[in-house]
Amino acid sequence: LPCLSCQTRFGIQKMLKRLNDGFRRYDDLPRHREKFKALTALLLLAAAATMLSGCAGRPSIRDGASAAPYASPEAALKRALPPLFKGALTATARMELTDAGSRYPLKAALMIKAPDSLRLESIPLIGLPDLFVSLNLGEMRLYAPSKKRFCIGPATSRNIAKYLYLDIEAASLVSILLGRPPDDALTGGLLTGAMEEGLYRIDRRKNDFVFSLWIDPAADRIVRIMVGKNGIASYDAIFEKHISVDGYILPQQIAIDVRKTKKMTLKYANPQVVPDVGESFTLT
Repeated sequence: LPCLSCQTRFGIQKMLKRLNDGFRRYDDLPRHREKFKALTALLLLAAAATMLSGCAGRPSIRDGASAAPYASPEAALKRALPPLFKGALTATARMELTDAGSRYPLKAALMIKAPDSLRLESIPLIGLPDLFVSLNLGEMRLYAPSKKRFCIGPATSRNIAKYLYLDIEAASLVSILLGRPPDDALTGGLLTGAMEEGLYRIDRRKNDFVFSLWIDPAADRIVRIMVGKNGIASYDAIFEKHISVDGYILPQQIAIDVRKTKKMTLKYANPQVVPDVGESFTLT
């Protein structure tokens, strides 16, 4: 958009054109000719002063948008990654799981602790909870009372996908639920950073592995994380409506897209940080 002084200049140019037209119409009248010449000279001086004061030395919007707001990718991560709290995060969440076009709404109580601990208990409209899931110390446990099923196995992405419809590792899932990248995503390989559509994008490539993260520089908030391999996105997470929970900046809304076939959306309610809960994560 043109600045105010540019708009004024355009208006003056239109006025000058009208004056010149009028000057040509009344060119046969000497008394009108002198008046038009004097007024034209004054308007030209005003236009020149406006251009010098309003536009000289002023950077364009495009130039400002392309400048990186951080000295380096490491500096950006230091500002955007809040220190982890001690203890665990608890909250209720409204979730929707999508698999092959089918949608499964779920309200659940969650307890989350980095690096890979999660406990989920469904909250039904009526009756008792019908789904309990725990991820802890590399082990997954599931209890479904209505189906009389109790399962124990390794917390692999394959087992998680069977019951939570997300083919994703436990540490990656816990990190995303906390609005941050997995620890191993930032180790090894060179970090590069650049502005992209108003966001600061950080990339790390190592062999066939690609990790990308987007930061909103206006608030130093991580708004997107994408992890891929062999040119295919393993998962893509979007973070919105960040809030402060006992000093920890948490995205209140999260959307996770896994291999473009499965998706989970989540919205937290009443999140809070509680002291270390030890082995309370594991179903017994």
